Amino acid sequence: MPAVLPSAAHVLVNRCGQNVAKRAIQPYGATTRRKSNVRGRFVCRDLPSQDCVSNAGGADWGRCLSVKMRKKLRDRLGKQKGAKTMNMLKAMVLGFIAGAIATVTVHEIVSLIFTNPALWTGWERVSWDMAPNDYGVPKIASATFWGGLWGALFPVIFGTLPKGPLTFKGLLYGLIGPALIGVFLAVPLLTHRTPVFLDGQASLVVPVLVILGCFGAVLGWLYGLFAYKRLPC
Repeated sequence: MPAVLPSAAHVLVNRCGQNVAKRAIQPYGATTRRKSNVRGRFVCRDLPSQDCVSNAGGADWGRCLSVKMRKKLRDRLGKQKGAKTMNMLKAMVLGFIAGAIATVTVHEIVSLIFTNPALWTGWERVSWDMAPNDYGVPKIASATFWGGLWGALFPVIFGTLPKGPLTFKGLLYGLIGPALIGVFLAVPLLTHRTPVFLDGQASLVVPVLVILGCFGAVLGWLYGLFAYKRLPC
């Protein structure tokens, strides 16, 4: 007859740190007799295919979970993972909307200001241009689409709920992303329509930096407004 183990209260704690049940370790004989009356089979976390009742005659209730409880935990973790994926997708949609709005507003307004010969010379871009591009798409629609794509990348880089001054982060994002990478490098190398860094012409470089810097600042501000549902900084 196996030796009788002393009774001791053990708390069965799930992975979330919540108290699930309080159970007293009974002698091995009583444990095995009561096992058939317990709904569900208790398995070890580390060894899910083995019973928790050890060969030494004890049951490590503190490291075990019911099969049904383990299934519920897996389902809950799966839902949380799906929620994170959905949050990123929602953030990218919000970023696209913010980028599109920033394009048709501040991007075009600042560009229009630079066309004023009393303020600047050498900038001839037409704001809200409805003329078709090489693919038959109105230029303002094409610019809005690309502005939306840059906006969709904003939460990918800074996170779905970025911290800190979003307007300042958006300003840096506009200068580095659309301006430096887009206008100064990608467009010249892919289309060969303009020289790299616009040949350093100040009449073109300065407007690009100002326009896209303002675009990025408004993009960051709008994204913060949409994500947090309050006025950001």
